[in-house]
Amino acid sequence: MRRYPSAGLESAQGFALVSSVFVLVIIGALVAGGYFVSAHQARIAAAGPQASSAFYAAEAGLSAGMAQWDTIQIDSLLPGRVAFLTSGRLATGDEYSVDVLRLSPGQSRSAGYYLMRSTGRAHGPRGGRRQVAVLLRGRPEPEVGDTTLPGPKLYLPQPLAEFAWFEILE
Repeated sequence: MRRYPSAGLESAQGFALVSSVFVLVIIGALVAGGYFVSAHQARIAAAGPQASSAFYAAEAGLSAGMAQWDTIQIDSLLPGRVAFLTSGRLATGDEYSVDVLRLSPGQSRSAGYYLMRSTGRAHGPRGGRRQVAVLLRGRPEPEVGDTTLPGPKLYLPQPLAEFAWFEILE
C-alpha cells in the first residue's frame, strides 16, 4: 500500500482556522457597530423632547421680552452694548433669559436696530439649551406737534418681517 504525503491536508486545516477566526472578527465588528449606532440613536431620541422644550421656552422668552421692553433703558444703550431684559420660568419648569444688543445708533434716540436674544433651558436630567433671536427696528419718535398718536408714547420696536426670528446654532 502506498502512502501519500499529508502536507497539503495540514495546510488546508490551517487555512480553515485562520479564515474562521477572520469571519468571527468581522461578525464581532458588525455587532459592535450595530450596538453603537442603536445606542447613539437612543440618545438622540431621548434628547428630542428636551430640545423642543428648550426651543419653546426660548420663544416664550422673546414674547416676554417684547412685553417688558424698557424704552428708556434700551434707548440709552450704545451700539454694540448688551442689556439684560428679563428672565422667567414656565409652568413646565423650563427657563428663559432675554437680552438685547443694540446694533446701530439710528437717526434718533429710539430709531435703530436691535437684536433680542432669548436662551431657553429645558428642565430635566438631560436638560437642553436653545437660543433664538429676533432682529428689531425701532420706530422714530414723532416730530414735535405731531398729534397722530394721542396719549402716552411708547415706541416699541417692530420685527423686520412676520417671521423674523431665527435659531442660533452653535
